[in-house]
Amino acid sequence: STRIKAVTIDDQHKPLSSGDFTWKSTFENGKLIDVQIVGDGETPGYGKEAIPVLLGRLKDAGTPVIDTVSGSTITSNAVVEAAKECFARAGVTY
Repeated sequence: STRIKAVTIDDQHKPLSSGDFTWKSTFENGKLIDVQIVGDGETPGYGKEAIPVLLGRLKDAGTPVIDTVSGSTITSNAVVEAAKECFARAGVTY
């Protein structure tokens, strides 16, 4: 089978605790090399502060199976579910 060398997925997901967010993930040679959330609409506080922590964990782990952030359940779950969907769409198993 042909391996996907590089794929970038832009997608809109919902919900964070305060609204939708736009997700961008880039995979190369079957590995996550970048992930970003832009336009998150999250209000300041736990959810807003959790986003960079969660993205760092995703990048470090290279898998959507990561520890969530205590006190930010809705945001954590939204980020993990978005990551799982993007891994699947990129054809990357974990």
